[in-house]
Amino acid sequence: IYKGTCEELISKKYAKQIVFQIMPDSLLDFYPFGRFDEKKNDQGNTTHVCVIDKKGNIVSLTQSINHFFGTGIVPENTGFLLNNIMYDFSRDLSSPNALGPYRRPLSSMSPLIMFKKEKPFLILGSPGGTRIFSSLTQIIINIIDFDMSLDEAIEAPRFFTYSSQGKPRSISLESRFPEKTYETLKNMGHSIRIREAFDKYFGGAQGILILQDKKVILGGADSRRDGYGAGY
Repeated sequence: IYKGTCEELISKKYAKQIVFQIMPDSLLDFYPFGRFDEKKNDQGNTTHVCVIDKKGNIVSLTQSINHFFGTGIVPENTGFLLNNIMYDFSRDLSSPNALGPYRRPLSSMSPLIMFKKEKPFLILGSPGGTRIFSSLTQIIINIIDFDMSLDEAIEAPRFFTYSSQGKPRSISLESRFPEKTYETLKNMGHSIRIREAFDKYFGGAQGILILQDKKVILGGADSRRDGYGAGY
């Protein structure tokens, strides 16, 4: 990451600049922020786990070997596969994500531990490639802004969109949104793609919600993929 980039991206000033560009009744202009390379194989091999032990230690862990079976190479006498994460570098040399010395490729993995009044509140993460960012954002908004339970927030219908080389791609939505939502998006000029009701394309979030005032810990697992919550 370039020096100062992280601080700028998470600053309230930058957030306000983005918010003020949003027009609720029309499409935004799209600008090229570096080349987005289509993957040859969209079958990922990423998992996420959230854990709290009896002493209050917390782990939010996303693990990936990137594509299905990674490189397909098992080093002799090891028994594990090597990842092909370096495939995530951009071949566009002008991109901030271009291959170079001492660099790591851009990753969508986002294991989260969120705090409320300096105490842990939400542990969350998901596989799902580039959909991780939007899926986790939607879950967080569902909990904080729409007062959903953890299960409701994870199971709620999701959408995803992105731009490629400055051009908008279609919006992918699960089929559980109201029909009016699809009609409104089309009228605004969006191209939409309706996917399955619970589509694994949107990841498989795992989470733990901590209700400090009630001394309750709630686990949630996404029905879009394999996964479950367990307590002891």
